[in-house]
Amino acid sequence: MTWYPLPRSRWTPPAIAGLVLALLVVRWYPDPASDETLTLTIAWQVSQGLGLYRDVFEFHPPGTFYFFGALFRVFGPSYLAAKIAIVLLTAATGFALDVLVRRFTSRGLPRVTVLAGWLLLVWQFPAIGYHSLAHLASIWVALFLVLASVERRTGWALACGLATAAAGWYMQPYGVVLAAVGVGSMLATRQLRLAFAYVAALAIALLPLLAWPLPLLWQHLVRFPLTYYAPANLSQGSPAGLFVLVAVVLMVGAAAVFSRRVPSGFWPLWFMSLVLPLTVWPHSQVGYLASVAWPLLLLLVVTPPGGGAMREQISAIVGQSLRFVAVVGGIAAAVVSVGFFSVRWPLHDEFGLRVPFWDDLGTAVQARTRTNEPIFAVPYLPAIYFFAQRPNATRHNSLQTAFHPPYVLDEIITDLERTKPRVVIREYASWLARLGQYDEGNRVDAYLDMHYRFSEELTQFAPRRIQLWERRVP
Repeated sequence: MTWYPLPRSRWTPPAIAGLVLALLVVRWYPDPASDETLTLTIAWQVSQGLGLYRDVFEFHPPGTFYFFGALFRVFGPSYLAAKIAIVLLTAATGFALDVLVRRFTSRGLPRVTVLAGWLLLVWQFPAIGYHSLAHLASIWVALFLVLASVERRTGWALACGLATAAAGWYMQPYGVVLAAVGVGSMLATRQLRLAFAYVAALAIALLPLLAWPLPLLWQHLVRFPLTYYAPANLSQGSPAGLFVLVAVVLMVGAAAVFSRRVPSGFWPLWFMSLVLPLTVWPHSQVGYLASVAWPLLLLLVVTPPGGGAMREQISAIVGQSLRFVAVVGGIAAAVVSVGFFSVRWPLHDEFGLRVPFWDDLGTAVQARTRTNEPIFAVPYLPAIYFFAQRPNATRHNSLQTAFHPPYVLDEIITDLERTKPRVVIREYASWLARLGQYDEGNRVDAYLDMHYRFSEELTQFAPRRIQLWERRVP
């Protein structure tokens, strides 16, 4: 296989170094988003010995929670440790992406363009969570798949299988889609030996899932997402953005068909860019699209024009237009991202070493409860258990009536009746309620109104309405 050497341009190395630094800042700076807060708490609960799916309700695979849970067992329940781990993984994956770009071109501008565009993409979705880890794993899958398809070495196929399994350990749709890409690409080129090695590595890496009973995995990882979570999201948004993304991928494929100089390894990457949007179906929000758009970004840069007569004209128009959009958009993204964070960075509390809202809320709850005293928070304050270091009195860290079925509400009430926590934290007019994902006045709220009384309004967190309620004397 031909490896293009590092270009000798004087501006390329410092430009890439600046982008890597900006990438690390992007992953370091933001406060934790909603999915991140849930990830932190579940990982901490797992590190405390609770059984995932048995003692803690969740419908994502266990990889993310056991990865961060292992960090917490070594370094303690530290948000800082989780951020450092993600920053290091992101930097390493940025290197893998750059290696993948150099497989297709030796020019410095495409390398900078791809990293700049990726900088903008990773800015759009949470860092600490299953989406982020699955996204990073997909880049390694692409690198190993391209190497396996070009060099036809068993070692690359084994590495690709392991990377695919890692993605599946983080998010089940990623595992299914990337496995289809890997097997399909190898079978399409009649690389049966590589396909066998790939499937063997994938299967072996997934064997630890058998530590959980299969009915329990089926209920939490298959039945619940398909029966409740997916239909709720289908009714709340339009997949128009995904259709646009797929349409652009098809345009790139058409431009490549007209070209006579498609580089080896191009089509596995194109196949991945075509089917990867299935992992976020039916979401069209920017964050979801950004997590699956990175293969398209690379293809836009490396798709070569060529052919004869009419083919050359068509492919030149399409190819050059796509590359122009990628180059200009990528550089603009880098400038905007670096500029934004260079202005905001000094204004952040202690340079991102603490999370003002959650740290302060955790301190407030600690001052009003005893060490290891169980509490309950509703509807969506999952990080309070992590930052306050207080166990959850139930197995449910959040409540979203939009997709949580009635039996979940019954389980919460049963757990509350069994554990009888002294303190409950309630948020009124929360963002979930404003989005229509939480119906205030449901049976859990009715139970709390009956068995608990208002104690204190935490006014320091205004305009958010967060209240402490205490259990009435039986």
